[in-house]
Amino acid sequence: MKRIIILSASLLFFFSCKKNEDTNILTDESTTESKVYTFNLEDGSTIVYERVNGENIMDGDIILTDEQVGYSFSPSIKTTSAPGIFAGRWTNSTVNYKISYTAKKSNIDAAIQHIEQNTNIKFVASASGNYIDFIQSAESNVSYSALGMTGGRQTIRLGSNSGLSTTIHEIGHALGLYHEQSRTDRDQHITIHWNRIKSGRESQFETKTVQNHGPFDFLSVMMYYPCSFSNDNSYPCTASKATITRKDGTLYSEGDEFSTGDFNALNDMYPNKINKKSGIIDIGANANGDIVYSKKNRFYIDIYKNNTLVERIRTTSGMNVDVTSTGSVLKSGGTFRSGVGKYATYTIRDIAEGGGKIYCIASNTKTTGIYRKSGSSWVLEYTLSGAKRISVDGNGNPWITTNSYLYRKNNGSYSRTSKPQGYTSTFWVFNDVGASGNDVFVSMDNLKNSNAPVFRYSFIANFLIRQPGSANFLDAGKNDEFWTN
Repeated sequence: MKRIIILSASLLFFFSCKKNEDTNILTDESTTESKVYTFNLEDGSTIVYERVNGENIMDGDIILTDEQVGYSFSPSIKTTSAPGIFAGRWTNSTVNYKISYTAKKSNIDAAIQHIEQNTNIKFVASASGNYIDFIQSAESNVSYSALGMTGGRQTIRLGSNSGLSTTIHEIGHALGLYHEQSRTDRDQHITIHWNRIKSGRESQFETKTVQNHGPFDFLSVMMYYPCSFSNDNSYPCTASKATITRKDGTLYSEGDEFSTGDFNALNDMYPNKINKKSGIIDIGANANGDIVYSKKNRFYIDIYKNNTLVERIRTTSGMNVDVTSTGSVLKSGGTFRSGVGKYATYTIRDIAEGGGKIYCIASNTKTTGIYRKSGSSWVLEYTLSGAKRISVDGNGNPWITTNSYLYRKNNGSYSRTSKPQGYTSTFWVFNDVGASGNDVFVSMDNLKNSNAPVFRYSFIANFLIRQPGSANFLDAGKNDEFWTN
């Protein structure tokens, strides 16, 4: 992608995009030399940030690492709007942190409690590994955060005038949320009054190449204050001064804490728990907490249920497994007959159960299809060349991967979901899928390296959302968790 560098003399330093909780007035505090960098993306959109005092600042309060800028929002670090998605997930849904700015401890503690009570995310007071250090910003009205987990120590800088709302907002960025008003569908809901924006601040109001999670949310804590970057920042904010209004020209009240929509996004981004079993061939789980997995043992395949060996099979082939909602073990490799003639024998390549229904991927030398168990017989439901893995959700609907698509049955018909944004090249392929209850997790492989990211299907946003960790094979389990190899 082409990078255009635009030089600009004496640009003002950014301030936080949340209103000042004490005065409700946003003011620039300092002036510094900076460069504006614009990336033209393949879809025709642009990403704009400023290089200020050796740092990359985007949208007023987001600090981008040099690696993020260097890759220019490449597939490895794709982001979405608030509620939004960023590949820098916090490992095991756990955020280590340190409070160096002790004057703001009460706000930080309250923000953490607010998040922990409503999401799967856990905060641990530890300045080790990957962690956030809450420090004081050099400007009283300016607060900053990195976007997502960047690795090692990263900071959230809180201005001395910042309150609880700003603290929550900046933690939102650190968790991977982006600004609500930068959504690509925002023009259906708000009006940007460009003539009221302070000169040089127009880039703060551009839409971004992002995925939109759920409906547009005026109550999102990630939403700009209506008079943000106004050329008239006198108090109070009025509709005639506002840089952002509703479509009818009226003001709105942005949220002071995470909204239901924000929490929905965070819960789509961070699972409750990630469990690992090393050295396995495949793994299956159910919503009751049962797990089953297969392991290679020289000339045998050992099958374990709840960590107890239950079967040893002599075979040179691998073996896919699942466990039903009643605890029965299912395994691939069996055969059945469908039709007549020399092509009537089918081999079960993968098998799964959910909602009381059993499905399999089966093939002969000519075709591959999705079959449903009916009594002692298998009934063809859908012919699908290239089908790789199958799982069944709590409603009895199968989910199937091919290299290029994730298929699902819904309301009696099959449909497909494309590769997630940022992972669309031919080097990225779908691998495994695991469903349990209403949770559906999917793994992908990169044919050029060992990357194996995990995604979750969001029934709110209807697209795949990056999760922490990686896995080749997986299955969803109980209580919003999944198992991996």
